[in-house]
Amino acid sequence: MVSDQIQSGVAVADFSASPKARIRSTGMDAVRLDGGFWAKHFERMRDVSLPMLRDLAADPECGHVYDNLRIAAGTKQGEFKGVEWSDEWAYKWIEAAAAIYRTDPSAELDRQMDELIDLIAAAQEPDGYLASQTTSRGRERFIDPNHHECYVMGHLMTAACIHHRATGKANLLDVARRTADHLCEQFKGMNPRMAHFPHNPSMIMGAVELYRTTGERQYLELAATVVDMRGRFNHIKQNFQGDLTQDRVPLREETRIVGHAVFYTYLYAGAADVYLENGDETLLAPLERLWRDLVNTKMYITGGCAAMDKGTSIRPVRKGLDHVHEAAGPAYWLPNAMAYNETCDQIGAFLWAWRMLAISGEARYADAMEREMYNGFLPGVSLDGRLWFYSNALRCHGAAHEERVHPVAQRFQIGFEGRRICCPTNALRTLTEIRGYLYGLTKEGLWLHFYAASEFDSGAWALRQRTDYPWDGAVRLEIRRAPEGEAALFARIPEWAEGASVRVNGMAFEGEATPGAYAAIRRVWKPGDQVELDLPMEARLVKAHPKVEEARGQAAVVRGPLVYCVESPDLPDGVKVENVCLKRGRTWTPRWRADLLDGVMVLEAETPVVRDGDWSDCLYKPLGAESFDTAIVRLIPYYAWANRGLSEMSVWMPLV
Repeated sequence: MVSDQIQSGVAVADFSASPKARIRSTGMDAVRLDGGFWAKHFERMRDVSLPMLRDLAADPECGHVYDNLRIAAGTKQGEFKGVEWSDEWAYKWIEAAAAIYRTDPSAELDRQMDELIDLIAAAQEPDGYLASQTTSRGRERFIDPNHHECYVMGHLMTAACIHHRATGKANLLDVARRTADHLCEQFKGMNPRMAHFPHNPSMIMGAVELYRTTGERQYLELAATVVDMRGRFNHIKQNFQGDLTQDRVPLREETRIVGHAVFYTYLYAGAADVYLENGDETLLAPLERLWRDLVNTKMYITGGCAAMDKGTSIRPVRKGLDHVHEAAGPAYWLPNAMAYNETCDQIGAFLWAWRMLAISGEARYADAMEREMYNGFLPGVSLDGRLWFYSNALRCHGAAHEERVHPVAQRFQIGFEGRRICCPTNALRTLTEIRGYLYGLTKEGLWLHFYAASEFDSGAWALRQRTDYPWDGAVRLEIRRAPEGEAALFARIPEWAEGASVRVNGMAFEGEATPGAYAAIRRVWKPGDQVELDLPMEARLVKAHPKVEEARGQAAVVRGPLVYCVESPDLPDGVKVENVCLKRGRTWTPRWRADLLDGVMVLEAETPVVRDGDWSDCLYKPLGAESFDTAIVRLIPYYAWANRGLSEMSVWMPLV
């Protein structure tokens, strides 16, 4: 029999005792990345991004994060510098450092975390309030939601839980508990004055995780209160921001995705956390309804969730429209060159999907997570781990691209002047924690959500996974330890894997291997048993819904979980990105290029190229003035673009 005891270890989000979790999380310490794609990215975060982001945070000419805390603590004279949410740089860095420390323990890394935690603790006020942007300025608390007090405190709570699990220390956890106690007091009785302050609601996930870590029920009640308050106090106009903050309609009544994409993904991920713990069934139906609205009408093929830089919500209100920014647009409005797609919102969608997967066990949520992993937030980091994208467009015109708020054509280096501090540290923590998402556990057995060369060892289960995924669809599993009696291995068959096959000890699996579902392989396992999955990876052309006007008459090329793009450095002389067309039925040949972009599988084919002359002095031309020839074109994975200097790029290409 399979044991009822589920061991969570150092979980990213600890579902081990969550009453409504269909699948329990596993600890990051239960998984060792064993070479391959994700090990390479983890090592880059550990060896390059983590120390670099610490140095920049400590640099008074760049991040000023350490000095902001010292000024708030009164141990240094000076002025606060940076954005209102600078403290979260410290908290996300600690979260990432703790995730690394658990599997790569280092006395120096432990010392660095403690040094920063000491600064944080010193900056905390006696009643638990902690926001250096306010304390260092002697400013009144909670007067403007855009001061991001609740937001930074939310990330403090999450980081403290991960740090405690990874190190066994309570120094940051004690700080977080005092802060959470302060917030409980502020929100007591659903205090209407606080209704609009958790506009960037990281504190919901943070408070739930603190409840899971400490068992203190008041923290879960705090999270539930914040969820319940959303949209219920829209008559209080001071600090009210309407659809920008999902505050015009109560969550349980909402029917559409609106507003700032980080705000809505964090809100709904947090609400899913609340449901996982208190079982409030009135939350589940709206969460499922809103998820469908997102993935069916507002999500890019890359997983992007924010079409709009600045504009207005489409919901009519009595006195005009709500102004929104960094937001979802109307249904099917998915521009390419002007796509906003903040890296953080794609991480938010990933976190929301993770919780919905835990609730339901449905592979569609894992499919969405995989889209985000490879095409959503991974493009936000350069291949050397030193540069970052805030916005992620699907079309770039190179030097001629019209930049708006954030760079689209080239990645940037983090710093306070550019107001771009959140995405680098968010990508850092997510990529260092990626191994905590690969597997799941239930009483029935072990779940394989995502494929990566790795070893898993927790409780009754131990196995080795060998694969070159996402470049190759062959996955080989060797059982090293298994529960006594019959148990199941649930292997996800990705939604794109038509014709997938499963073999157990060389024999064809007699059950179903349906794309977009988990193959449930039930048997009495013994050490040495072998499972072979073969996931076909032919390149395929994908089209968008007919209402997505900016992709009408075009297609994208996808292979396995990876979206591909055409980038100007890969084109023959005389061929521009805008000239490249796609032809139905054309075979794209995969070629491994170890010498290119840190090692990638490129796709090559002879494709049509349109020649339609000079457009410098005209906007329209008669149809038929163009001519066609062909050229050998190379496509690269979308995540790898913008690593060879200024370039042009497109995901969507015309069909001819």
